[in-house]
Amino acid sequence: MAGEFEKIVEKVQKAAEDFVTLKVTTVVGKFEFDPASGEVVPKGADQKVIQSKINIVEGDIQDFVDEDYADDADHPMRKFHKDQVDNAQKTVHDSIEAFKSLVSVLAELVNKRDNSSAGQ
Repeated sequence: MAGEFEKIVEKVQKAAEDFVTLKVTTVVGKFEFDPASGEVVPKGADQKVIQSKINIVEGDIQDFVDEDYADDADHPMRKFHKDQVDNAQKTVHDSIEAFKSLVSVLAELVNKRDNSSAGQ
């Protein structure tokens, strides 16, 4: 049981690290997604990419916009990407709330485990 508990704690720690950076990528064109690396692999030469990286802790936002979309703030792909970023930020907010609940439950379990170990 103790080994399983440590595995859960490790997974929670990993999830906390993953919360730091939100990355939203919009790719138009031929590509494949590599699940191992989490990256888009171009297939051909005609990909258009918009990417946003948001450091949730520091509040830093980086946007990378293909030059074909750079001069047209009303381009449908830019609007689509912005909507995706907005949705992702809401999802992250909801996930943080769920994560806080999980950490609270884990803290209670640790406290109960420590108290029962002390009473033995």
